[in-house]
Amino acid sequence: SIGVIKNKLVYNVLRIIQKVLYKKCRYIVAMSEDMKQQLLEEKVPDEKVKVIRNWFDDDIFDPIPREDNVFLKKYDLAPDKFYVQFAGLLGYVFDYEMYLSVAEKLADHPEIAFQLIGDGNQRAVIDAEIEKRGIKNIIRLPWQPLDIIAHVYSACDVGIIPLKPGVIGNGIPSKACQLMAAKRVILNSVEKSEYTDKFEKYDMGENVTDHDPETVANRILYLYENRDRCAVIGENACKYAYDNYSRKKNTAQFADLMLSLSQEK
Repeated sequence: SIGVIKNKLVYNVLRIIQKVLYKKCRYIVAMSEDMKQQLLEEKVPDEKVKVIRNWFDDDIFDPIPREDNVFLKKYDLAPDKFYVQFAGLLGYVFDYEMYLSVAEKLADHPEIAFQLIGDGNQRAVIDAEIEKRGIKNIIRLPWQPLDIIAHVYSACDVGIIPLKPGVIGNGIPSKACQLMAAKRVILNSVEKSEYTDKFEKYDMGENVTDHDPETVANRILYLYENRDRCAVIGENACKYAYDNYSRKKNTAQFADLMLSLSQEK
């Protein structure tokens, strides 16, 4: 869907294998309603698809105040800046061109800084592009230990999620629920979908669906200038996360599914 597999023969063989697997599975677990819809379009029977969402660990995720933030102190990051963060896999689904272009457009705002945290098969390409374009407001940092993950996601004001067209429906941003639990504003740059609809319905984030860096940059400036609005969004997001993305609740759904399987002939 995003053009990673170029060879049509390989693609078609994998599609055949995929359809055979769909038929053999008793149940298929999708991580979102968009992914379920994609399966239904593949002619998978509705009763075979169960939606169980990603989760965050509700035993370790609390918003961390900046004065206590281990991650900020570890890298000597100024606590008074407005941080826009992408933390995760720098792979094929990450729309790095969007991320870099937005950072360029906000280069004249020294109070706004971009955190780029993680690694992946596109890391070298991204690093080379940053150097080539002379982008100075991006702070590049490596993967972080799991034991400070709550500090990492609490170290930003906005968590930006720029994905290439075609990703939603085939995947879901795993970082979203963690940012929500940390009471941070999520700014999605993705196509319109059930995923984006719920952010609007519950007023728990910002969506840009036109894939235009200018629009994304303007939304970041709006959030920077409206911190009270950020606080409201963060509270709404956190409540939704605990109601829908809790590890304790969602792993229980998997346990229930396994028990139901064990009781079937």
